Amino acid sequence: FNYVVTEEGRLIIGRSGQSKPNGQINLAQGNDVRAAGEALFVNGELRYIDNRSGHYLPSGEAARQTALDAFNQYGVTPLDGYIERTFK
Repeated sequence: FNYVVTEEGRLIIGRSGQSKPNGQINLAQGNDVRAAGEALFVNGELRYIDNRSGHYLPSGEAARQTALDAFNQYGVTPLDGYIERTFK
């Protein structure tokens, strides 16, 4: 799944690979975001979230904490935490 956290702090999640594009840029409707990345669910459990986003390239502590806080607001904590990806 892809996710974004909007400037207003709203978490939006979309399943990748569907007929309607659900990339981060589409989820955010082209607007700026505070965090973006991918979320891996296995058997209904959130395993991890990361910052993998080809458009937004989020990184650092602010993006990490924003993402974790957004998921925690819904009572969902990634079992393996947050993975910081590097971009080249």
